[in-house]
Amino acid sequence: MSVPYNTGKVKIGSKYVPPKRNYMDEDSELIQSAMLGQTMDFNERKDGLMDVVCKLLIIFIVILFAFLINWIIART
Repeated sequence: MSVPYNTGKVKIGSKYVPPKRNYMDEDSELIQSAMLGQTMDFNERKDGLMDVVCKLLIIFIVILFAFLINWIIART
């Protein structure tokens, strides 16, 4: 690391270490809030519910599509 300023006797900033950043993903925040006893607000619950509904809808469409293909193959 280069020294930002040298006065001749004192090297200003020679021991400086930048602060460490804490990057948390959604799962880490959820676990931490549960451990602290905090509850999620309405918007977070709504987003989580919407994710589950969308995933279930996609699974349902894939299964329906598979049955449709099987039905078409069986008829020919």
